[in-house]
Parts: sequence; C-alpha cells; structure tokens
Amino acid sequence: MDKRKSVLTLLFLTVVASGCINGGTEGAIDVNSLQISPSEIHQGDSINVILDVSNNGLREGDVRIGEEGGNIMGNRCSDIFDLESFSASATGRTTVDLDSETIEPGHDIRMNWVLRNIGDVPLHGRSCELTFSVPFNYSVSAFRQVQIKESSDVEDAELEYQSSSGPMDIDIQTLPGSTGKSDVYIAEDGEQERKINFDLRFINNEPTENDPTTGIVEMDTESLELELSDPLELNEDEHCDIPERIEIFDGDSHLIRCEVPVPEESDLDGPSQISEFSVDLDYTFERDAGQRTVEVEYRG
Repeated sequence: MDKRKSVLTLLFLTVVASGCINGGTEGAIDVNSLQISPSEIHQGDSINVILDVSNNGLREGDVRIGEEGGNIMGNRCSDIFDLESFSASATGRTTVDLDSETIEPGHDIRMNWVLRNIGDVPLHGRSCELTFSVPFNYSVSAFRQVQIKESSDVEDAELEYQSSSGPMDIDIQTLPGSTGKSDVYIAEDGEQERKINFDLRFINNEPTENDPTTGIVEMDTESLELELSDPLELNEDEHCDIPERIEIFDGDSHLIRCEVPVPEESDLDGPSQISEFSVDLDYTFERDAGQRTVEVEYRG
C-alpha cells in the first residue's frame, strides 16, 4: 500500500484476543448542513444549493468533488434545471482541486450550486428530488496473531489483534484447529496436511443513534495487501479467494477466506512461535449526504 497517499486513516485501537474488535464511525466525515433556498419556485426562477462537510477525523482525508460538483450532486434533474454556476472553497482556500481535495482535521469544504428552472411547467407543477453523497478515500488496517506449538504441552501465549476504526472494519477470525481453540495450533508431524483458516470479514458499519449517516464501501482489491510472518507462509493467489472488486452496503459485509498450511515442527524457531496476519486496504466510502425536494410551480 502506498503510505504516501492522503487518506483518512484513524488511529489503531488495540485489543486482546478475548475482546471484541474496535470499530464504529467515531471520527469520520460529517455533513454539517445541506440548504436549498428557496424550496418552492415559479417557472424560470433559480435556487441556491449549499452543502458543507467537515473532517472530524484524526488525520487528513481526500474528497472527490468532480467537475461542477458532479460527484457530490447525484441527481440534478437536468430536464428541469440548468446549472448556472458552481463554486467550492475549503478552510483557508478559496479554490479547491475538484479531482481530489485534501481537508485537514477540523477543516471543512463548502460547495455552492445555482440551478435555474428550464422548460415548460404544467398547471400541476413539477417536482425534483436532489440527491447528494460525499465520496472520500479511506484506508483500513488490521492484524491477528496465532500461535504454532510443537505440542499441546507448551503453554498458550497471550495473543492480540487490532483494527483501525472508520466506516469500515476488518474482523479477522480463525477457525479452531487440532487444539480445539482458535488462534492456537499444533505443528505438523508429517502424517497429514492440515490448514489454518483465516476469515477476513470487511464490515460496512450500520448507522447508529450517534452517527445516523449511511454510505457505500467500494474497494479495488488491487490495493489489498495481506502478509503473514514466519513460520506461516501466504501465497494470495493460491491460498485466498479475492475478487477484483467489492461493494458493501450499510450493515453488510464481505468475507474473504484464506487457507494456509500448518508448518512442520522443524520449521518452528523454538517450542512455539507467534505468527501475525496483517491486512491493509485502501477503499472509497461514499457517504449519503441527504435529499431535498424542490417544487416548481406554474407561472400563470
């Protein structure tokens, strides 16, 4: 993963293996306000649309605005409105990069559209629902430790896992092995080949009372990096079922399973060894910024 990218990455929260994974949308991107003025107009009049979003996270983040704010305003009702003007400004800057504008923690972006009604309006009037979403670039990282022992007599080690917090979490789980425990395995004795199953669940967190906003996770898995430390070995093409692209809606998740051979006892560096499975991924979170209805009345 290119660590130089300007992505919104929240700090790691470490928990022990017996605890639950940390997550949620604490410190994500917030929609401060969406204003349409006026919401009722007559034929030929114009409306003013203002959307203000802020970075309440811990690090800088990128928002993809698009030409004329096209990535933000999803439905403009082009049969009802013409775009007269669009402008955007960020904290401390009067102009922004429409392709990808970086905002610092505590800063915001303000976007302004002026739309004018076009075409004929029937006696019963016309209605337009303007829709808005804010696509941001994020990254997520996680790891889980497992222990490989030469025999069941070796004491179990204290193992850890962690995941960065944001709109999406990665929950890494392992299926119980020959010890009957998750994360603890006995090395091969050469008689039969056994596998360690790593289940990587990518979770688009459900809206909560404190954060009722929704959004869609889109990820190009070319940015997905999976690594296993010794004595385990990972070949992504052979051991993991990775699709080219993943899209996850609110509250949904996507599972990727990796099956890794258990090493032989001779591969261990001592009576037991801890191996760490780490996952890094860049993704886009498209946050729902709301809808507003505009009524265009007949000018009689």
